[in-house]
Amino acid sequence: MAMALDAALWIVKMTWIALSGWISSCLTVADEFASSLRSGDIGPFHMGTLLTGYAASFVIFDRPSK
Repeated sequence: MAMALDAALWIVKMTWIALSGWISSCLTVADEFASSLRSGDIGPFHMGTLLTGYAASFVIFDRPSK
């Protein structure tokens, strides 16, 4: 059964509204984060050690049981 064109356009419109809100929220958080880094409110941090530790937790805990 074919979907009516009006229903399809309504679904596209609602999907776009949801995605645009999500994108707007992400950009707002990124802007605040960048502003805080520039002003010195928060200092630099090392993502390498954080990601290494995070990845290591999967290696340690995700071993298959024998």
